[in-house]
Amino acid sequence: MRFVSILIGVGFYLSVTSSAFAQAPRKNVLLIIADDLGRTVGCYGDKVAHTPNLDRFAKSATRFTRAYGTTASCSPSRSTIYSGLFTHQNGMYGLQHGPHAAQSHAWVVGLPNLLRAAGYWTGIIAKIHVGPKAVYDWEVEMTKGGGRNPVELAKNAKAFIGQR
Repeated sequence: MRFVSILIGVGFYLSVTSSAFAQAPRKNVLLIIADDLGRTVGCYGDKVAHTPNLDRFAKSATRFTRAYGTTASCSPSRSTIYSGLFTHQNGMYGLQHGPHAAQSHAWVVGLPNLLRAAGYWTGIIAKIHVGPKAVYDWEVEMTKGGGRNPVELAKNAKAFIGQR
């Protein structure tokens, strides 16, 4: 399976509409979000970071070079990436967990829902940290047993990609 991919760090902004998918030739999309990554990757010019696999992957990917975060906090940042809306529009002002219990508005159409409506099969590996489920409704959620363990995350990614 060949992936046309999007490599993106936490806080970068992605806006997607189903009409954009309907007009374009069908391609696979792999969105990588890593907590606190920023531009600390060789493919973004970091001379110290040793990231040969991501650098090799980025050569065949669509890489954002002029994307800007709308917020630096975890859940709000993810909600802006997955909805294409600022937090004051989508409603997720704070973290989803704990005492904050922030959620996006029920009327927001999240990225997994847009992709599925365009005929894509969707999945997420590791951290979701946005809600409610109806807004960000991934078909496959591999969130248990990997946490931040790169070996387990890689196994989950291989299993997910191998399913289609």
